[in-house]
Amino acid sequence: MVASAYFPRERKLTEEWVYWGTLLACAEMILSGTTTFCDMYLFEHKVAEAASTAGMRALVGECSTTFLAPLRPIESGLAFTESLIRQWQGILW
Repeated sequence: MVASAYFPRERKLTEEWVYWGTLLACAEMILSGTTTFCDMYLFEHKVAEAASTAGMRALVGECSTTFLAPLRPIESGLAFTESLIRQWQGILW
């Protein structure tokens, strides 16, 4: 199963990697004329921070799964996304 091979690697992902990777992705998107993107994966608060730093618009939502969730239980995933909306609404979109 692909998930069983992939999720252990995701657990090694850090907030800092997500921030800098997103900032690089934002630079590439800006060069191609992209002004807005949508992302739904892990450490979305860092994706939002990087988008804001780059001056881009973004729609973000934390990934929640019922199996092998790498960061938090699904029960808290919606609450985390709600906090993202409250924090970034009006700034990123």
